[in-house]
Amino acid sequence: MEPGFTGFGQYDALRRQLHLLGEAFDEAHDLRLFHQRISPMDGPFTQQQWSEFISANTYSQGEWQTWRVHPGGEECSRFFGEELGFRTFENMAERGLALLTDIRALKPSDSVVLPSGLLVKSPAYTGMPGWIEFLYETARCYSTLVLRARAGYWNRTGQLSGEDANPPPAPPAPTGGPTTAGT
Repeated sequence: MEPGFTGFGQYDALRRQLHLLGEAFDEAHDLRLFHQRISPMDGPFTQQQWSEFISANTYSQGEWQTWRVHPGGEECSRFFGEELGFRTFENMAERGLALLTDIRALKPSDSVVLPSGLLVKSPAYTGMPGWIEFLYETARCYSTLVLRARAGYWNRTGQLSGEDANPPPAPPAPTGGPTTAGT
């Protein structure tokens, strides 16, 4: 929260900071960074299961990548592309979630005016994992040309429905058969 802002200015100050963050994301769009959100189909993995999965699916000769297991082992993030893009995203994601948390903490009163119907849903996680959850939920509900979430199976793009007459053969499933969604 910006120091010195109380009452009427709190929401506007936070909204301006979100706008500036949006501009920072726009400026960083040339940094190649891609993401896959991976969730085991049979429940959360242990740290050992994630370690095995990550080892089995990391290519030492491929492009830069890093993995982040989310709290509770329910999902994992695989980032790939440019490392500088990841570091930039990580900082902006933590900043973005902090701003949303501050907005959510505001309560309407005689001295705080909030937009009618404002609803900020808090992600289950904090920091970068929380921002990723926020992005995926937004992409799932309000997809755009640059923000979209597609469910699929690991090592397979797209999603098959039960109505597909001739689905392609499934690739060998890595440990645990997690699913992935990518943006």
